[in-house]
Amino acid sequence: MFMRHANSKLKPHLQSLSTLASRTPSLSFTKPQNFPNHQNLLGLLSSCKDPKNLEQVHAVLITAGLGFDISSNTHLINHYSSFQKCQLSRLVFDSLPNPGVILWNSMIRAYTRTNQHKEALQLYRVMREN
Repeated sequence: MFMRHANSKLKPHLQSLSTLASRTPSLSFTKPQNFPNHQNLLGLLSSCKDPKNLEQVHAVLITAGLGFDISSNTHLINHYSSFQKCQLSRLVFDSLPNPGVILWNSMIRAYTRTNQHKEALQLYRVMREN
């Protein structure tokens, strides 16, 4: 499965993302002209104006095999939190096998951006232990 620490409340959302990814029109990923490159996808992430668009781009990232890319996940964490969807930011963060300091920082920032200061402090303490 995509996520190793799935919170029971987030599992249904993860399944819906997987379903959305499976409904993405099948493209030939062997031919770059048939699919936007990594830079284009990051641009799409930045241009998302609502959470539904962001979820669609997220599904395309997963389908394209970029689900574990650091820059994509940093953008996803930041953008989900900008829509006050910190639980989805955490879904992205928890899906990563070994998040680096940049991703830890992005997730802590997501909590502070959404006024979840206790969670930010708890995550900081977990980061310090790791």
